[in-house]
Amino acid sequence: MKHSLDQDRSFLKWHNRRGIAHVISRDYRWFKEQYLPAIERLERAGMKKDRLLLGWCYYMIGDVHDFNQCPKAAIKAYRKSYEVYPNGEALREMGNMYERMGYYKKAKSLLKKALQIDAKDELAIMYYNDIDTSGTSLFSKNDQNWQARELLAQDNPAGALKLLDKKRSVQAMQIKACAYGILNDTEAALEQWRRIAGGKEKIEVAYADWFFMTDAVWNHAKFWEKIAICARQNRFAYGIWYMFDSLYDTGVIFPAKQRRNSKADLMRCNECNYLEAQYHIARIRRDVKLAGRLAKQYPKWKEIKALYRKLSS
Repeated sequence: MKHSLDQDRSFLKWHNRRGIAHVISRDYRWFKEQYLPAIERLERAGMKKDRLLLGWCYYMIGDVHDFNQCPKAAIKAYRKSYEVYPNGEALREMGNMYERMGYYKKAKSLLKKALQIDAKDELAIMYYNDIDTSGTSLFSKNDQNWQARELLAQDNPAGALKLLDKKRSVQAMQIKACAYGILNDTEAALEQWRRIAGGKEKIEVAYADWFFMTDAVWNHAKFWEKIAICARQNRFAYGIWYMFDSLYDTGVIFPAKQRRNSKADLMRCNECNYLEAQYHIARIRRDVKLAGRLAKQYPKWKEIKALYRKLSS
C-alpha cells in the first residue's frame, strides 16, 4: 500500500501528540510495520520542513527503547533526534541513560548542555541533581538480561534466545517470551509463561512483556490462565498492567495515589490482576456463566457487565 507524505505526516503527528504512553501501548508489529516505515519515508524525502517532526519521532523511538529497558538503543535514537533537529530534551534523555549505565561524567556533560538550551527544564535539573557517583548503576555490564533486551531492540531475537539459553530466572523467561513474540512463535511464548507460572519467584510485568506480545498470545486463554495462577499465588509485584479503570471502583484495590506499598496492598493488586485474567478467559472462551458471575459480584465493573450482555445476547 502506497502512502503519501501528507498521510505519513498526519499519521506520525497524531500518534506523537498522544505521547509515549500511547505509542508504547501499541505493539512491536505496529511499531515496526507502520510507525518506523512512515518515519523512514519522510526522512528519505529530505524536506527541511519535516525536521522538527522527525526529531520528535526519533525522540519517541528513544522513549520506546527506554520504556523497554534498552538504554543503549535509546541513546542511539535520542542522538539521532538531536542530529535531525537539535533539542535539549534529547540531550537530557541521553544524559539520563548514561547515568543509569554508570557513565556519570558523560551524563553530567550532556545534562549541562541540555540546561544551556533550557535552563528551566525541570527534568534536566532533577536528573543532574540526582546523579550519585557513589551509587550502583541501574544497568550492570555483566547483566545478560540487559544484553538480551538490547538484542531485542536490534531485532535480533535469535541472539537474545542464544544468550539466555541456559537461564531459568523469571526475568530471563519473560525476555525469552518477548523474543518469541518477535518470531511470532505463539506456542514457544506460551511455554515460557507456563514455566513462569510453575515457579515461585516474584514477577514484575514490564512494558516489554506487552509490547512484544502477539495478538495470538493476548487472545489465548492459556496465557490468561497462567496469569490467573500467578495472581492467586500473590506472585506479582507492582508492574505495568493495562487495567480497566472501572476495576478500581470495585473496591478490590486502592487508586494509585492511595497505595501503601504494603503486603495487603500487593494482595489487592494480585486480586485485581486475577480479575483481569478472568475477564479475558471469559471473553476468549465466550464463557457466559463466568462473565455473569463476575458481573453480579462486581456490579460497578462496567467492562464485565458489557461483556456479559454481549455474550448472553
